Amino acid sequence: MAEAEYRTNILVRVLGDIIWYITQLSVFEVLFYHAPQIAGWNIHSMRVFMGVLFISDACYMILFHDNFEHASASVRKGELDFVMLKPINSQFMFSCRKVNAVYLINLGIVICYLTWALGKLPALPGVTAFLGTFLLMIAGLIVLYSLRFFFAGLNVILTNASSLTYVWYQFYRLGNRPHALYPPWLRWIVLTIFPVGLIVSVPATNLVQGTDSYFVWASPVVAGLLLWLSSKYWNYILRFYSSASS
Repeated sequence: MAEAEYRTNILVRVLGDIIWYITQLSVFEVLFYHAPQIAGWNIHSMRVFMGVLFISDACYMILFHDNFEHASASVRKGELDFVMLKPINSQFMFSCRKVNAVYLINLGIVICYLTWALGKLPALPGVTAFLGTFLLMIAGLIVLYSLRFFFAGLNVILTNASSLTYVWYQFYRLGNRPHALYPPWLRWIVLTIFPVGLIVSVPATNLVQGTDSYFVWASPVVAGLLLWLSSKYWNYILRFYSSASS
């Protein structure tokens, strides 16, 4: 209801994201116009990859984006005081208190796109591949939340660390491409040290090409570990928080 008060803003947001989808797709459409296959990926499998990426991005935008973007202002204006006073987990309130329902429209659009892309594959993936991909996408969303939370939490220590958002997006972009495209050293980094490859690349690879069973169990384990570390991290950085009333 709050978002519906500004209907033009809803339209502009949806159109802006559609333009972003088109620009992302156009890069690979042009590349595969000149090369039929790159690192085992063809145009049809890459379209499925982009569909998985768009769904992951839409889910993140619905659940977490506005909260993390508001993190710096929340600390500077003392709004975090009221969050910590509520009888609920403060980390949850800090990162999940607002849901952006506008992006449900985007989610519907990208689900339709992924369905169309899957229909263009020579053979439709089996039920096991779909179930495995669904599990891996949930794990990837938890990884995305945790990694983004580590950057947003720096606002509690530094008061204003909004510029670090740009640093985060540079790392995040590495996860927006299939890890098979990267040289071995970079592939190792995006799958282990800074595991942005688990967000989209591993689920999409599982859906299109099948993947090593290692990732099927390793991704949920890494996601659970990062979520646990985010809780410990939150409790630690709160020691540095100077409330507006202090």
